[in-house]
Amino acid sequence: MHYGGDYNPEQWPEEVWPEDVRLMQEAGVTMVSIGIFSWSRIQPEEGVFVWDWLDRIIDLLHEGGVAVDLATATASLRLRLGRRSNIPESSRRTKRGRPSRREAASTTRPRRRTTAAWRPSSAAPSLSDTKTIRPW
Repeated sequence: MHYGGDYNPEQWPEEVWPEDVRLMQEAGVTMVSIGIFSWSRIQPEEGVFVWDWLDRIIDLLHEGGVAVDLATATASLRLRLGRRSNIPESSRRTKRGRPSRREAASTTRPRRRTTAAWRPSSAAPSLSDTKTIRPW
């Protein structure tokens, strides 16, 4: 049985990551979920994918003995997608027609589904050889 939780390194300066891992070790954390809200960091522009930061944090977690549950990174919309596609087409709406705040990307909206079709498998060449990633 693993002990851990969600970890969002993309929301912090990279200089903080080693201390995060040290504190995880001190707390006995054995697995973290990463990438949950990182779509905009992984794909900053249409067709452009940036994996180097993810490789670095996965390596750091591995060195610290912390396994990774790699999320699909599509829990939140990329800002450009929301603006470009007229948010209602890609996001969940409240009963009053306002965009939802958390996990606003609707899995049933066609535009969101087509833009999220890249899935983590596009990262497979750089991430597939690691023993750190467990569930995926």
